[in-house]
Parts: sequence; structure tokens; C-alpha cells
Amino acid sequence: MLRMIRRSEIDLAIWRRELPAALSSWLDISPIGGWPSLRQVLAPAEIAKMLRRHFDAAGIEHCDGRALLIDDVTQLATLYADASGPSM
Repeated sequence: MLRMIRRSEIDLAIWRRELPAALSSWLDISPIGGWPSLRQVLAPAEIAKMLRRHFDAAGIEHCDGRALLIDDVTQLATLYADASGPSM
């Protein structure tokens, strides 16, 4: 998949993706302005726990949309780590 961009003959990869409809709908109605602002360097396996902790602290309710977002961010980080090679 995306790890093909590591090949020397590949200069660019364009990935078109759509958010799952349930996640997109939840994001459309969520008051994102109250969400935590954070930047951390983590292994992909640590991301879900960190996001849950920060969302809990910000009072973002447990719901399907929140779980979908956490899963999506974790999957994206895992794909990036796989494509860019080991760093941790």
C-alpha cells in the first residue's frame, strides 16, 4: 500500500480517501473549538490511549463518533509509520 513510496523509483503518491460517513457526520456536528490542542511524538500503539485521556480531560463524551475518530487517527499513524520506516 503506502509503503511503496519508499521505493527509489517512486517520487510521489496521491491517496484519495473519504472519511467513513458516520465519522464525517459526527465531526460536522461536534464543537471542535473546545477540543484539546496537542502535539506529541508517540508510537502508533500509544495513540489511542493518549487520545482517550485528552478527550476525557476535555469533556468530550464517549460515543461512536469519538471511537471512530480515535481509530482513524491510530490507523493513519500506523500507515505513516509503516510507509516511512521504523523510527521508534
